[in-house]
Order: sequence, then C-alpha cells, then structure tokens
Amino acid sequence: MAHCICQWAPNITLPQPCALLFHPNELHKRSNTGRLLKSTTDIQSATWHRLKNTQQENAFSNYALLYPADELETNTDASIQYQAQPQTSQSTKGLLIIDATWQQSQKMLRQSPWLKNLPRVSLGSIQSQYQLRRNQQDQGLSTLESLAYWLIEQNQRNCGQELLNFLQTFQTAYLKARQAGLFK
Repeated sequence: MAHCICQWAPNITLPQPCALLFHPNELHKRSNTGRLLKSTTDIQSATWHRLKNTQQENAFSNYALLYPADELETNTDASIQYQAQPQTSQSTKGLLIIDATWQQSQKMLRQSPWLKNLPRVSLGSIQSQYQLRRNQQDQGLSTLESLAYWLIEQNQRNCGQELLNFLQTFQTAYLKARQAGLFK
C-alpha cells in the first residue's frame, strides 16, 4: 500500500470512442500502461486473438489505428497518416490502440490483415519517457503516452498532460516498489 498511486489517478472522458486491443501477453504485466488507461479513462478494450479476425474486424470496422505509419505504407490507399491534425477522419467511428510490445504489435499486424488495413493516425516524432522495459525504442511510445499525445493533438492538452503526469507517478512508484523487493 505504501506504493499505491490510486489517489493520483485522473478521471478522463475521451473526446471520441477509443478502444484498446490488448495482446494476451500484456494483460498481466506489472509495467503495462494499457491497464492504467482503463482505470483512468472511459476507453473500451478487447483482447486480440489471431483466430478471431472476423469477429474483431466487425467490432472495429470504421476505426482508425493509432500506430506509426511506415514510410512505404504512407503511399497506399489503406494507410492514411493524420499527423498533427486536430480531428481524425469524419468516416472513422473511433480510435483503436494496440497494447503490446513493438515485436508483438508487428506480429498482430502480420496475422490480422484487417488490422493492418485500417487507416492510420500517426503522431509526430516524440521522445518516450517510459523507463520500465528493456529494449525500448527511443520513439516507441508506451500505450498511455500514445493516447496522451493524441489527446494533446486533439486540443485536449490538460487531459493529455494529466495522463503524462500520472505515468510519471506510476513509474516512480513502480521503481520504488521494485527496489524494495516487492516484485518477485
């Protein structure tokens, strides 16, 4: 209880429907930031499974995927990059965010053609402040950071900053708990 951060958790209403698509291996990791989003926002969630592509495609049709646009993909019709745009496309119903490591998310895209073909919403180049995992890419944002910076681009600066502040609180408490030997 000495490392509980519940009292600092913001309560944020998102400006449009948003959903997390968890990789099954991420759900129970202590350092997972998708779970923080579930506890601080009105975001919906589902767990990805490679054998449920049709079901998940139907559930997330007309969503845009918050994911970096690869240089080769920015020229295709299926991939639309909305960098620094105040709104996503009018034709999208909501925003889908993958909660996974970079390797896991790439595997999810390979095994789920519907996911790979969603229009993309990409953030500009932002340095990640996330410190809890090894082999972190410099511009590989955590799930919480991704949504926070998207909110900032949606003119929801205070909400985005509240999430970023909560992430720092979470990281500090996590590192103290780990140093105290609470994680085995």
